[in-house]
Amino acid sequence: MNKRIISILLSLVMMLSMVATAVPVFAAPEQEIAIIIGADKTEAHPGDTVNYTISIGAVNLLGGLDFWLKIPDGLTIVDSSVALPDGLETTLDSDGAIVYPMAKNGYRWSYSAQSTGYTGNSELVILTFACTVDDDCEKEAKDVTIEMDVVFDNDELNEIPYTVKNATVNITDKPVAVTGIEVDETLSLQTGESKVLTVIVNPEDATNKNVKFSITAGSEFITVDANGKVTGVKAGTATVKVTTVDGDYS
Repeated sequence: MNKRIISILLSLVMMLSMVATAVPVFAAPEQEIAIIIGADKTEAHPGDTVNYTISIGAVNLLGGLDFWLKIPDGLTIVDSSVALPDGLETTLDSDGAIVYPMAKNGYRWSYSAQSTGYTGNSELVILTFACTVDDDCEKEAKDVTIEMDVVFDNDELNEIPYTVKNATVNITDKPVAVTGIEVDETLSLQTGESKVLTVIVNPEDATNKNVKFSITAGSEFITVDANGKVTGVKAGTATVKVTTVDGDYS
């Protein structure tokens, strides 16, 4: 009888052991690193300069990163503007000088960790540079992006999944500046009567021909609205000033 009880107990212990070892182990979710390309403007014109940054998002134990800058036709990178933020090699635990984009290396950025790698919870700028818009650049959206070679962790040297956010800048015609304004008109109004001032903004093809109206004398005699409509209030003489939004000509 005792032998049977002992046998039953041993069987229960073996079953419990099997249950304990059968508990599933869930792996930590795989991380993904974001590569963010930023621009200081969303619209530019031929001759303009656009300043760019490249940042990496939150990452755990980054061990290496290697990519090439891809500059679209119509934009020209300013080689002298390419720079790494101060102290970046220390921040990233680089095993040497970071390779930064130059014409002779095909505009490649490359780094590998020395020992601990890099862990960060927020965006980190890893490169700054500028591009000029060529005079013959097509009037369309231009994306500055990267071509990734590799990105891996510093633990198992596993490849880290990534996403790339491009910087899009719309190229439009260069604006034509205002050079002057003409208002050569004297209005004669009855009380309650309205007339619109005739305003000529030069040159004729100026991009922004908007103007502002204000009464500089005799505000008790007239009113004027945003469209230049003058209305007589009572007998008297008044002066209206017209000023261009572009150039502040009046």
